[in-house]
Amino acid sequence: MQRVVAESPGILEGDETNLAVLRPWLLIAREMPVLSEGEGDDKLDHLFLDQNAVPILVEVKRRSNRDLRRRVIGQILDYAANGIARWSGEKICAQFEKTWATPDGKREFNKVFGMTVNQEDVWRQAETNLRTKKIRLAVVADTIPMRLYRIVEFLNAEMITAEIVACDIIEYEVAGKKTRVPRVVNRVTVVERERSSPADVEDLWDESSFFAAFANHPEWGQAARRILKWAEDHNLRIEWGNRGDQPAYLLVIEHKGQEIKRIAVRSAQEPKKPYVELRLKNIEKVPPFHDPRRYSEFEQRWNRIPGVRDFTAREFRNIDLSSLTNDAALEKFFAAVEWLVQEIKTV
Repeated sequence: MQRVVAESPGILEGDETNLAVLRPWLLIAREMPVLSEGEGDDKLDHLFLDQNAVPILVEVKRRSNRDLRRRVIGQILDYAANGIARWSGEKICAQFEKTWATPDGKREFNKVFGMTVNQEDVWRQAETNLRTKKIRLAVVADTIPMRLYRIVEFLNAEMITAEIVACDIIEYEVAGKKTRVPRVVNRVTVVERERSSPADVEDLWDESSFFAAFANHPEWGQAARRILKWAEDHNLRIEWGNRGDQPAYLLVIEHKGQEIKRIAVRSAQEPKKPYVELRLKNIEKVPPFHDPRRYSEFEQRWNRIPGVRDFTAREFRNIDLSSLTNDAALEKFFAAVEWLVQEIKTV
């Protein structure tokens, strides 16, 4: 996959339907060092320059990697931030000369910038673009899942001078020969593929697979089932977690077009024990709990539930599921959640 990207990078420009207008990119390096010598050996899969000397950072991953969206997004943002801080026109020039032996380097440079452009001017402009954060990021995978696409779409909407695109590798067969090229994907492509692919359904936990983890502790599983049924009876939507993570379902509060996801039930998966997760820090962002008094009232109600692990934790205020196996404890939990939902829906 990395070789395919290196050999046909221009397709990442975006319009795979009109190959004639594709603009070539100059490959600076494969496995481009990100950090300074002695700081670490992190390497970006590919660094290119486009015809305006805008640096293009490319990371390639396989969808079979369960942590695809987290790993590739985390990596490419890490590399972008550190590359901007550490790369220079001189470093880009040195890597280019290391990648391309003369006269190949000159020929490749001329393909992109023409025969009249001075190389020093290009390296200088590339450094200027780095300093002003004018860069492009490309995430390439054999298939782009919707959750990864949503992250890319969100980042694109928030970034000012930088841009990020998602690309997948598609296979063509011409005259009996197979070739693979990267292609920029859009929302329609991802939605249609995920609707038609039964494999995508398996990416999420479901009721049977979730409760299978409680085989050795049926009493914990019974508590999780009672919470699930209570939530459904009280019109909370259930959202099953991703199979790449610990088995879980979320209690989703839907109100005025918003989906409020602050409580999750996570099942046993060694070495972790099952627990109810409360994203306490995010509660204060939900009206009316931006009012410190209302927030404090909810916090007190939650702390009265048996099994709270840490009464002082600010990020997560979790409860051991094993503490909710008796009726009295579970009723306190239901009362706190019901009060939370009612307060949110009165705004």
